[in-house]
Amino acid sequence: MIERYYEPFTLSRQADGADLMSEPSYAEVGTYRGFIQPVGGNESSAFNAQAESYSHRLYTDVSTPVLYGDRITQSGLTWRAVFVSQPEGISGRVHHKEIGIEYVGV
Repeated sequence: MIERYYEPFTLSRQADGADLMSEPSYAEVGTYRGFIQPVGGNESSAFNAQAESYSHRLYTDVSTPVLYGDRITQSGLTWRAVFVSQPEGISGRVHHKEIGIEYVGV
């Protein structure tokens, strides 16, 4: 099997409660593999009746449990998932996920 998703990233999901600065806290879900690429200009999508723009896209395996609002940390940078898509191939099979992400910080 060819390993397409070669860069490890940490997936975190918002947990109950907040930190000392009243920012939401995140709990680690696990470590997965994928790669991040910039999109041509900012793209936007509507999800949960809210339009959001994103400048990068994470490609990962279809089994990766990414949800809207999750945090993705790769190579010391943190991103927020704003759109999750499972495009179908020519045969109609879903073979990967494309996640629109916006930069949050380090």
